[in-house]
Amino acid sequence: MTGTRTPHTRWDSPVPTQTFVVNDETLQHYHSVYELLARAPGLDVVDGVRGQSIRLDGLDAKYTLVLIDGQRLGGRIDEAYDLRSIELDGVQRVEIIRGAGSALYGSDAIGGVINIITRHSVKHRVRIHGDTNGQKDALIGTGFQGESSSVSIDVYGNNDKPVQLNGSEATSFSGSKKYGTQIIPRYTSDNWDIKGRLQGSKEILTATELSPAGAVLKRENKITHSTIGVEPSLYLENESELRFTLKQDQSEDDYTQKLRRTGAVQTEQETMERILESSLTYIKPLGIHLLNSGVQIIDENLESDRLLQDSVDRNRTAFYIQDEISLYDRKFSIIPSIRQDYDTQYDNHTSKKLSLRYAPDDSQALMISYGEGYRAPSFKELYLLFENTSVGYVVEGNDELTPESSRNVHLQYNLRDQGRWSIGIGAFHTVIKDLIEDVLLQRDAAGQMRYSYENISRAETAGADLSLALPMSDRFHLQLAYGYLYARDLSRQVALLRRSKHSLSYELSYRKDRFTLANQVKWQSAREPNEKADLANDKAIVNGDLSLSYRQDSSWLYSIAIQNLGGSSGDAYWIIPRRSLSFSLTWIPFT
Repeated sequence: MTGTRTPHTRWDSPVPTQTFVVNDETLQHYHSVYELLARAPGLDVVDGVRGQSIRLDGLDAKYTLVLIDGQRLGGRIDEAYDLRSIELDGVQRVEIIRGAGSALYGSDAIGGVINIITRHSVKHRVRIHGDTNGQKDALIGTGFQGESSSVSIDVYGNNDKPVQLNGSEATSFSGSKKYGTQIIPRYTSDNWDIKGRLQGSKEILTATELSPAGAVLKRENKITHSTIGVEPSLYLENESELRFTLKQDQSEDDYTQKLRRTGAVQTEQETMERILESSLTYIKPLGIHLLNSGVQIIDENLESDRLLQDSVDRNRTAFYIQDEISLYDRKFSIIPSIRQDYDTQYDNHTSKKLSLRYAPDDSQALMISYGEGYRAPSFKELYLLFENTSVGYVVEGNDELTPESSRNVHLQYNLRDQGRWSIGIGAFHTVIKDLIEDVLLQRDAAGQMRYSYENISRAETAGADLSLALPMSDRFHLQLAYGYLYARDLSRQVALLRRSKHSLSYELSYRKDRFTLANQVKWQSAREPNEKADLANDKAIVNGDLSLSYRQDSSWLYSIAIQNLGGSSGDAYWIIPRRSLSFSLTWIPFT
């Protein structure tokens, strides 16, 4: 399990965890990780310029660490991931860890950790999808499955039209054309499990902007990303395990801004970032103890026209140790963990966590955790100089930034009647200090604004959520969730922007023979205002869809859906595509 880096069943996990298992029913009306996560209580998935931002427990996307098979997911740009391109056909389950996870995973895990765990088996499939908003995507998946080895190959492409602002020539976010491939080889034996990953993609983003003088500008980003990694695991005597990971991510971004009428280049910048990550983990059971220790090394290099110098380098090395202590016939568990990070950019940082679990029987479990988290300043915040003078602003990095740090308490109580229903009740409180925010340094007579980053703020979020899963019959399934959020900027004593205090969601599905009818709706209250009331939204957002799927046989699956049933348009910071009709066709030639 992600929460402890050690094997556990979903129910026995000693750390509060939401688990979404991907089965045939899930695939009837969800196709990507983005669609699956959008229904999770306590979690907001927001469409943006370059992908989807994930907000957990009211914290911004930069405080949630996203993993794939336990390794950091590459290709993040401006705190967003392209979760639409991760097809659920190749995913076994998704685990969401609530609360600080820096004691095991280091930087970025202040709000929590999301781990996307891929399937071991190869699935052959072809899928096409489109909607009336102009979104189109396609996927071809194939591979080889042997007795002890396999190779999974996915090739995908998608095309999204830019969304136009009402009454303006500017777009609210970019259009995108993207294609890529992923290859996952795997070899298993009695003592070894070796898994690799090769991934590459290319994307072109286009948008229009307006300068302060009213000129129409065309913006284009050409983004390429590649990942190569290997993870061998050796299973030793006495159920011990030794695991090694090595992965390199490389991203390139060529940015160009031109006058639309003449084609004259206003801005042209190139950026390349390389991240080399390696880790070694050792897991050993010892009586009532399960020891887990490891070391992680991350090397980063950034080359860009946006830097004040040609390139910058950074190294992060960390050591961690965790002990799971099981008492009273495994009814009570204590899990202390600690991690020490060494960073060439700033002083050392220590993160600690303590988790407790009490399960008097198989029907209920109570979990309490206290954790410390931190987030190291990104290269963008430290070094980048972004000049967009034609639009009227300049953003420069600050190499004197220090890490943001947090303290979090999380409480979770789960109750179930196996095979019938389950209830989950959770509560949390997080305080973050030394928040990094963009600040206005100067505004000249011409209106040109110069921004930078500083550690200036403290903030807290607190809340509770309730979820209910109720199979009403073999055909009907109902899931309900409610969330409450209190989010405040403690430095200014105002509400944090762009957050809803209340959210309510439900999912109802009906299955008969080869048909599945599903309805998902999520309601979120109006955004909390503060002294910048123009950035608030005084209307609630209702977003949902109604889908109908038909499985002709084991080879063909047809789906049609009405998306954004509520017709919500969101706001300037949460853009929801217009109501649309979508369709998808999946062909599985053989299993």
